[in-house]
Amino acid sequence: YGPVVPHIFPIMVGGGMRDQVREVLLREGIETGIHYKPNHLLTRYGAGKVSLPKAERMYEEMLTLPLHSLVTETDQDLVVSVLGRAIAST
Repeated sequence: YGPVVPHIFPIMVGGGMRDQVREVLLREGIETGIHYKPNHLLTRYGAGKVSLPKAERMYEEMLTLPLHSLVTETDQDLVVSVLGRAIAST
């Protein structure tokens, strides 16, 4: 394997709050993503014919924060601050 090139920063947002937290971040200009859909939910691998509740729950709680070479320490501080406020308010 070559060097790791991080491009997103996954976090877990429990309690069914992921989408609300994501909305707060977006309103503050912080784009997030939802990545890593479990393979068993993909068409090629059965499209959910099998239930894997733990993997599905993790997918429903995972949110990815921006991480790239242009993210400054100031940007990081803003993301952490807004994320903290978002979690506290939901």
